[in-house]
Amino acid sequence: MTLPVRFGSIEKRDLNGQIATVVSGLTNPSGLAFDSVGNLYFGNVADAQHISIHKLSPDGQLTDLDPAVNVFDRVFVGGWGFDLAVDADDNVYFNHPATYNAQYQLIEAGSIRMLTPDGSHATVVGGLRNPSGLAFADDGTLFFGNVLEVQHIELFRRTPDGELTHFGQVVNITGTISGMTWGFDIAVPEPATLTLLSLSIPALLRRRQA
Repeated sequence: MTLPVRFGSIEKRDLNGQIATVVSGLTNPSGLAFDSVGNLYFGNVADAQHISIHKLSPDGQLTDLDPAVNVFDRVFVGGWGFDLAVDADDNVYFNHPATYNAQYQLIEAGSIRMLTPDGSHATVVGGLRNPSGLAFADDGTLFFGNVLEVQHIELFRRTPDGELTHFGQVVNITGTISGMTWGFDIAVPEPATLTLLSLSIPALLRRRQA
């Protein structure tokens, strides 16, 4: 028996409940974010070593941007383990996992990288393991998690001038859990609040305004 194959896609659901396909023919789309003029950016996880970034304009024009991950070494990423965020200047920030050789020795640490509107790349945070869950606050502060392993996840903040703050571990357990390598996400609903989503367990961290 041959099972039907449906390629990955990005779908849109309106307020009336109608669902329409926006982009089809993908593998594992992951990480959706809009810029200031309504362009939709998203990643497509072809496999663990190849992840590409794409832009869809409001009028439906699709542009393939530079690949986010394109390595021949080992990386550990779940099927949808890719995220991105767009700042006020339309720079696209995305996560890049650590890479290892065939003997599982570290080749390059994980990082958060930036793709500018003119196509140039830059590493904005290095020395990580598997960064995941990128979100900007209204003032341009970037929040993200770093998945050390499935039982240990830490939280960071990066200000627009590059100052990095480590908030400590937000997941630290000794039991067995079913979180994939990058199964962690963050949202910033208001300047004083972070909403964390980790391993299907929602949590809330509130910090006082200065």
